[in-house]
Amino acid sequence: MLGIGLWIKRKNIKRLVPEFFVDVWASRFFRTLFFIAGLSHFIGVFVPETGFDAVWYHLPITQVLLNRGWDRFIPELYQSAMPHLGSLVFTLPYAMFGIVGVKFFTYLLAWLMIVLMYRIAKPLVGIRYALFGCLIFFTFHTVGWQASSAYVDSLRTVFELAAVSLIMENKRVSPVSAGIFLGLALSTKLLAFLALPAFFLFTVLRKHMRFAVIMCAIAVLTVTPWLVQSYIWTGNPIYPLFQSSLGIDQVTHLGYGTVLSWLTHQILMIPLLPIVMSVQWGDWTSPIFIVGALSAIYVKKEVWKKHRDLLAFVFVFMISWLLFPPLSVRYALTGFVMAIVVCLLVFKNLPQKFHTLRHIFIVICWLGIAFNLVYRFGANVKQLELLTGEISHQTYLDQRSQGVAKGPMEKWYSGYWARYGK
Repeated sequence: MLGIGLWIKRKNIKRLVPEFFVDVWASRFFRTLFFIAGLSHFIGVFVPETGFDAVWYHLPITQVLLNRGWDRFIPELYQSAMPHLGSLVFTLPYAMFGIVGVKFFTYLLAWLMIVLMYRIAKPLVGIRYALFGCLIFFTFHTVGWQASSAYVDSLRTVFELAAVSLIMENKRVSPVSAGIFLGLALSTKLLAFLALPAFFLFTVLRKHMRFAVIMCAIAVLTVTPWLVQSYIWTGNPIYPLFQSSLGIDQVTHLGYGTVLSWLTHQILMIPLLPIVMSVQWGDWTSPIFIVGALSAIYVKKEVWKKHRDLLAFVFVFMISWLLFPPLSVRYALTGFVMAIVVCLLVFKNLPQKFHTLRHIFIVICWLGIAFNLVYRFGANVKQLELLTGEISHQTYLDQRSQGVAKGPMEKWYSGYWARYGK
């Protein structure tokens, strides 16, 4: 197998295969682990969609688009007035293969995130650390279920990572290309606007001010047709902002009386950001952020000066995430990717006298990977019960249609949206 990987590297076929696959194929250890994780994620492609947002509005918007043959505001779904490039992209796999087609598409997006992450990380930390970091991200609980669910966060992340990759290119790159990718991210999820300050600062530090201004201008121009469409439909280009209590409702649901009390609490949490990033209830990530922060104090200042652009990007991106309710890993996948890269830089640049400490921290990260895989296998067991016929399709749905999920799931599986607009 190693010989095959080396042969591919020497041949022109290497140009057709992403670096990640060439390098992971040359390592039996990482190849095996990525195969196990990938297979675990793949099982979920074949079970019914039960993701709340997927059956609430992502798939319904896709279905209504196909029913009508054109895009139009759906009064029952305020999200239909917001940029929804993801639901539009879903129409092709959904029209051809149904929900399985959409879920397989998001599965491919998960691999594309890894390919782009590897492209960013490898020049900074080398092959081994880059593969290690990609495996950490690939085994995130959130990445696992997003890889087999009709959500658009992976698509947004692919666009953002493509923009980051272009910005980090040493050769001459057009700011227009980076701006288009960033604009596509905005067109996929309006929430991506919160990441614009991070991208702007990152680009100023990495390139120059002119590049950053042009990139952000192109990004806004790219998303503008969606905003104009929303204005025509609702009279508000960023509907439903300023016309509903959506943000206040989120804060109240989390147990805070006012937006100010939420912001005050979150600002006080900033020093604990590495812990918050590592321990999200139900959104397991990795202890790498905690051990990375603990290790960072031993890294020479010259290293941080050299990579201040990455530090600034991660800090601004994750602060924006921390302040916006509710906290969910899927809203900041790009920030988590870049934070992992920064932590890998920390491990790589620890002075030699901390050799033992480095190995201890890396072992802790491996334990995090093992935990995430076992946790994911638990979900696979339930999925296999359906796929092997141990439980019925209806029983599987009933087990997952409790509480707030019940209404959207019943509406989707009753065929309501399949008939809507015909």
